Amino acid sequence: METQLPRETLSQLGVKALRDDQLIALILRSGGRGHSVHQIAQELAEQGLAHLNSRRLEVLKNFAGLGETKAASLLAALELGRRSWGAGGPPVTTPEEAYSQLQDLGSARKETFKALYLDGRRRLLRTEVVSIGTLTATLVHPREVFAPALECGAASLVVAHNHPSGDPTPSCEDRLLTERLSQAGRLLGLNLDDHLVIGRGCYVSLRQLGLLVA
Repeated sequence: METQLPRETLSQLGVKALRDDQLIALILRSGGRGHSVHQIAQELAEQGLAHLNSRRLEVLKNFAGLGETKAASLLAALELGRRSWGAGGPPVTTPEEAYSQLQDLGSARKETFKALYLDGRRRLLRTEVVSIGTLTATLVHPREVFAPALECGAASLVVAHNHPSGDPTPSCEDRLLTERLSQAGRLLGLNLDDHLVIGRGCYVSLRQLGLLVA
């Protein structure tokens, strides 16, 4: 359960402290069709904001608990956010900036793998949930990671996954996967800028550990 309401968090810590699901909950304001606003917001956030932004109203309004009015409000808010950045999205040039786009993974109950796809200026083009695994593991194939990059014309990408245990220490498997994705990216002409392992309120950058070289 939430120990603090999104509005209280915003008031005390500012809007940047809110997770994606908390921002969505503030936009929706209330639940519907037997679903609480927090349940709806969490399920929507797990789909990824970029994925939501690409959905048509006719499709999104049928999501459990939404309806046309709430779906329209959500799409309008996402469009305002996109327009506020002009032609490009927010910059993702440091591990800290990447983490700001991915920190919602820290509360995920299952190991979830996400990717940020960036343009030539390292501005965010698209965010994608690549895979959702079990409580302890997720399986990721390079083609699932790089297919969206080719679709949106990305120049580079940052990948991330969470450790539901809360400890972001990279495992041997994490290190091997990083090298595998880096090699695949080089073959495709796409640079893997970083791989973040996210714990509960913290993260580790594999580039900062020296496991990725430009």
